[in-house]
Amino acid sequence: MGRTESLDPGLRDLLSRLRDRVRRYIVWDSLLAIAALVLVVFWVALAVDYLPVRIGGSEMPRSARAVVLFVVAVLVVVILAKWLWGRLNRELPDDSLALLIERHHPSLGGRLVTAVQLTQQNRSHDSHSPVLLQHVHQEAAAAVDQVEFGRVFRWEPIRRKLMLVVPLLLAALVMAIASPQTFARAVGRLSLFSDSPWPRKAELEMIGVESPIITADETEEVGTELLSFEDKTLRLARGSSTTLRIRAATEELGHTVPEICTVSYVDDSGNRGQSNLRRVGRIQDGYQSFVLDGPPLASLAESVTMTIRGLDDRLLDYRIEAVDPPAIADMELAIRYPDYLRIFDAGGASPDSSDQILKYQAGFRIREGSSLTLRGTSSKPLGGVDVSTTSEDVSEDVETEAAEPVVKIADDRMSFEWSVTDLREPTSVRLVPKDETGISAQASYRYFIGVVRDQVPETSMTMKGIGSSITPIAMLPIQATATDDYGVESLSLTMAVRASEENVADNSSEAKPDDSINAEPQQHTVSPEIDRDGNADWTFDLRDLTDDGTVSGLAPGASVQIFTTAKDRFDLGAPHSIRGEVVRLQVVTPETLLATLERRELEFRSRLEQAID
Repeated sequence: MGRTESLDPGLRDLLSRLRDRVRRYIVWDSLLAIAALVLVVFWVALAVDYLPVRIGGSEMPRSARAVVLFVVAVLVVVILAKWLWGRLNRELPDDSLALLIERHHPSLGGRLVTAVQLTQQNRSHDSHSPVLLQHVHQEAAAAVDQVEFGRVFRWEPIRRKLMLVVPLLLAALVMAIASPQTFARAVGRLSLFSDSPWPRKAELEMIGVESPIITADETEEVGTELLSFEDKTLRLARGSSTTLRIRAATEELGHTVPEICTVSYVDDSGNRGQSNLRRVGRIQDGYQSFVLDGPPLASLAESVTMTIRGLDDRLLDYRIEAVDPPAIADMELAIRYPDYLRIFDAGGASPDSSDQILKYQAGFRIREGSSLTLRGTSSKPLGGVDVSTTSEDVSEDVETEAAEPVVKIADDRMSFEWSVTDLREPTSVRLVPKDETGISAQASYRYFIGVVRDQVPETSMTMKGIGSSITPIAMLPIQATATDDYGVESLSLTMAVRASEENVADNSSEAKPDDSINAEPQQHTVSPEIDRDGNADWTFDLRDLTDDGTVSGLAPGASVQIFTTAKDRFDLGAPHSIRGEVVRLQVVTPETLLATLERRELEFRSRLEQAID
């Protein structure tokens, strides 16, 4: 700056002290500006963040606080760059400082500026008298004590900043001393080090959503499960009806219980609504419970976002996503008939093979004793299938594990199989599919399987030209018929002969003491061949049967009973066998038979004559 050694030391010290004070002024002015900025933003942001909480609103979101913090940081950098660093780096020449002093001290009369300028090394071509310059130096040095630095600076900007900084700083200090937790929370939230909400008069806590457990077994009481939100999100089945549960802290925990808690919601279609939660139960463990069992959780149709408020507390942005539950898109039945129906099976078929595969239709029925496999296709990957069956003759449900331990799910998780063997009774099957996240269908899928029972065979018998009386040498031509829904296995004809009492008495008197007299009927059974229609012909020749000793006692007075017995192929329990109508014949002498026939002929002739008359 070109000061010469001829400049008076007092003047040099004056200018040096002024230069230092100017720089200190710049530093304080900048620091006060930064402090004012920070304190003003702190209290304004605190008011914006906290005051809405007192009137039932919510805090500033983290994004808004980040914007505020970024703006403050930018402004602080600008102040440091321009107000502090920029002004500190500016040169302060001696003649400018002398001129500044002269401006606020007119009594110097330009002596200080003249002494400074004329003693600079870079000045040339100045014509002046050394004696005069020496005299000016002396007068300027004599007036140094009259210079007051306080008149040089403008203190109004500093005072305005102090009037702003001091009250705000004192308020911050009072807040920090009176409530350190509140001050720490405010600093933490505004500096983004913390997201903890402001304390409120009321304190609400989300418990979760209570959902009914959908099972296939209808005899069990419908239970519920509590589902919790994860990151404020919960997935529920579309169409489900659930109950939202929250709780509020009571005076025992230092809070006030709201009279009414309200949920405001908006679905993905933009529809908005509002519902009140109702208070349930008594205070337990310092909390009062509230529930919502109406809209939007009744018959959930779309995803919704909810906000719950009570007094000054809020539970913000809880989202329930409505997802489609798994559905059984297709069902087919694989049937394997029981062994008694496998007439044409040569034995080469695999035991696991199916005889018939059909799409399920209402009113479907299968044969008694068949094995049934249900093969279902799901609309989405499966995590499991709950199965329950009920038969008409069983009062209690048959659990899935009792009929088939495992529901087999395919590797692609899109289909499943469930089997039951030896189905005897009409059965109702209920299925509840669940996806891989545990969401189940909201109602069981019902499939009724009817059973066609195996019927007992029917049989009949006729004898042509035979009345109720026969001789001991008669021939009995018989036509027998046996029918069954799945074919007859065997047909037999049985003839039972009971001797007359006189013959039994005569034989007993002539018999030796060691002989045992059997008065029981003698039976002779034959199994004639039957044709495809179940018809069979057979003739009993009583003379031949007597001659070869097959039957005995065919004397007048004896009786003969003939009946048929039919049996089908049913092998799942007691055999289906039936005995036909019994035909009773009386053994008489030929004379008696002729007399009977003549008498019957006369009766017929008399009836004919009466009809003609």
